[in-house]
Amino acid sequence: MLVGRKIELVFDPFDLTRIDVRWRGRSMGQAVPHVIGRHVHAKARPDDTSPPEPVRTGIDYLNLVQQQHTTELAQRVQYAQLRDEPVLDGHVHGQLQLPGTGDGDTDGDTDGDVDEVTL
Repeated sequence: MLVGRKIELVFDPFDLTRIDVRWRGRSMGQAVPHVIGRHVHAKARPDDTSPPEPVRTGIDYLNLVQQQHTTELAQRVQYAQLRDEPVLDGHVHGQLQLPGTGDGDTDGDTDGDVDEVTL
């Protein structure tokens, strides 16, 4: 009866459970929801939407990352294994002899003489 006609829908925007239909100012009843379903032939098989199984390459990426990490850890400086052995001139490896300390030589050369120092 209302097909092709201009109607009004009266509803509460916070409660869409009840929608009234009006035509030319008269109430025509409540709106009935139309259930939209999929139109498929009864004998049609459903589409296979599962993703295909990935192709195996035979490469163990996790093991490669672990080996690289282990190699990098082995190449780092291990401070606990460094020894504090004095060398022949009396200082420790990794420490520089400062000019004017220890040997009485203030110019930093190895001749043992005291040269001019400018401060």
